Amino acid sequence: MTRAFTQTWPGLAIKIISDVEVGLPQSTNPDVPPTKTVKGLWDTGATGCCISQKLAKDLNLTSFGVCDVTGVGGTKPVPWFLINLYLPTGIRITDVQVTEAEGLINDEDILIGMNVIRIGDFAITNHGGKTQFTFRVPSVEPIDFVRETRERALKEKFMQEKAAREHNKKKKHR
Repeated sequence: MTRAFTQTWPGLAIKIISDVEVGLPQSTNPDVPPTKTVKGLWDTGATGCCISQKLAKDLNLTSFGVCDVTGVGGTKPVPWFLINLYLPTGIRITDVQVTEAEGLINDEDILIGMNVIRIGDFAITNHGGKTQFTFRVPSVEPIDFVRETRERALKEKFMQEKAAREHNKKKKHR
C-alpha cells in the first residue's frame, strides 16, 4: 500500500523539518514509552540517520556497538542503535539503523538521512514562494521535471495550433 505525506511552509524554508515518532523496534519495557514524537530534519547530504544523545537516553536505547561516522568535524567512533520510525500518515519504517550525534542543532532530535529517503519518492518545490515537501513509500514512479516541461511545452504548442486553426476556419466562413 502506498502512503504519502505533504507539508507546506508559508514561505521559503531553509530546513525541511517534520514531526516524526521514534520508538524501539520491540519495546517491552513499561518504563519507556512505545514512541516519542520529535522534530526530524530531512538531510539528503547524510548517508544515514542519527539521533541526539537525549533521545537515545529518553528511549533507553541499547547500543549494538560502535561504528565510524564521518562528518564535517572528521571521523569518529559513535554508538549505533535500531529504531522504528513513524512518519506522518502512518508511514512506518522498521529497524532503522541510527547513530548517536553529539549535538543536533535547535530542537531536532533525529536527522533523517538517505537510508530512509531512498526507500521512497522525495520532492521539494518552491512554487509561489512557498516551500512544499512531499514523501511517499514505496517509490511509485519517476519524478522527471525535464519530461514534464517537454510535455507541457508540447501541450501548449498543440493548444496554440488548435486555436490558430479554429481562428482560420472562422475567417474562411465569413
